[in-house]
Amino acid sequence: MEEEGIALRDYLVILLSKWWIVLLIFGVTMGVAVALSSWLPPQYQARTQLLLVSRTSERLADGSTNMGANLSVDTLSNLATANDLLEEIIEAMELDNPGTGYAMPVEALASMMRAEVKVAEKGTRAVLPLLTMTVRGGDPVQL
Repeated sequence: MEEEGIALRDYLVILLSKWWIVLLIFGVTMGVAVALSSWLPPQYQARTQLLLVSRTSERLADGSTNMGANLSVDTLSNLATANDLLEEIIEAMELDNPGTGYAMPVEALASMMRAEVKVAEKGTRAVLPLLTMTVRGGDPVQL
């Protein structure tokens, strides 16, 4: 009894008989990928992670065991990219706009940054917020 339909072997025979078409498609795809990647400007990324805990004296004073119980994840993310903090970063690192020589606007730095806070639970008592800051840009010196 013969099987109806096309077997895998039949597909392989067809592909091998038309090898030049497969090679041409592969070559064109690779050529387009190389051209696009060489045309795009390079992008660099810097990332750091911080474990957010309150000072021991503050925990003893108010009786809390952690900072995460006091501030929400959204609040911590917003604090990490607050305008006043970004202004201090621009000033301390002397960040400027390429070509103009003027200080980088806060909006430009904010658009390069991403803050993500994950809350990891340890046991049932302590909630430890972990802040991950990621900065992307075209100038590796400014990162």
